Amino acid sequence: MFGISIAICVLGIVVGLIFRFAAILRLMLPLLYALVVGFFFPVWANTHQALSMGILYVLLGLCAISWVITLIRKIREKRAERAYERIEEEMLLEELKRRQGITE
Repeated sequence: MFGISIAICVLGIVVGLIFRFAAILRLMLPLLYALVVGFFFPVWANTHQALSMGILYVLLGLCAISWVITLIRKIREKRAERAYERIEEEMLLEELKRRQGITE
């Protein structure tokens, strides 16, 4: 009886980790689709295998697109941050030159 309790606890932890990683990687929707179709509609999924797999691939593709969009946004954000820092440094340098009376 004790072994069964340990097995259930370990299984719960593993399932929780799987869902946590799926949420972090934005794979929750494809995971839920696979679970629902696999548990509640296995006959339909087997009969319409091309359609069910196509839906899963589309969901995975949308996740990949969201990753790419996020990556592009992060790159743009970093570039804008660097440009802002560069402008700040140039303004500071110009102010320092003006205070010291240096002309170019």
